[in-house]
Amino acid sequence: YLAPTYLGDTLTAEVEVLALKPDKPVCQLRATITNQDGTQVLEGECWTYTLRPG
Repeated sequence: YLAPTYLGDTLTAEVEVLALKPDKPVCQLRATITNQDGTQVLEGECWTYTLRPG
């Protein structure tokens, strides 16, 4: 966490896809969250499972 958040804050999340594994249903994401003043309150990266059609 980079800055505190409070009840009533408006948070905006931006998520970027960093990597895809064509042979596996996973992708790497970077998330950045800012508050209503434009202050960055959180940043992180993760690997997540992705759904494949039918």
